[in-house]
Amino acid sequence: MKKIFKLSFLIIILLLGWPSLTVLAAGDGSGGANNNAFDIVSSTVDDGEKNVNIDREIKFVFSKNVANIAIVENNRQCFSMVDSSGNAVPFEVVTFDDQLEREKRNDIIIKPEAFKEAEEYTITISPNLQPKNGDILGQEIKYTFSTPGYISEVTGSDSASTDSNPSQWWIAVIALVVVAAAAFALIKRKNNAQ
Repeated sequence: MKKIFKLSFLIIILLLGWPSLTVLAAGDGSGGANNNAFDIVSSTVDDGEKNVNIDREIKFVFSKNVANIAIVENNRQCFSMVDSSGNAVPFEVVTFDDQLEREKRNDIIIKPEAFKEAEEYTITISPNLQPKNGDILGQEIKYTFSTPGYISEVTGSDSASTDSNPSQWWIAVIALVVVAAAAFALIKRKNNAQ
């Protein structure tokens, strides 16, 4: 019985620790000590945000330099915006010279010509967006938000996206099954001993 318990415990530790091990092993490919993956650190609008001011520009801050001269033109092409009808919304992509304004080298600002009241907008960021080290974003990211007065056609649902990882759910389910099997075996053994 102790062997089953020890084996179950070892399996649980391995299953729960696996995601942490993969994060620790991931690098940014730059050869430096920066182990952060390329991603969005912050933005001035949240996905699903309501009542966004109509004269607001939207700033995205990334984890790495997106303004280097070698990649900036590619990155300017990696943004698109549509309204709730799917019509393209004209905007300007603003980046900064990473040599002159180093503190802004991770920033990209989206300046729309004008937002309309009572409208929903979606900004899409291409998976081809890349930092100076050559990595790519690797996944399409969308930010959907609305201006004051917009009433969603879909009622009772939250438009904010979730950032869950389905593989972690499976790991938790497997760990639960292993624990349940070990408990069942322990109870059965105690009942047989009596």
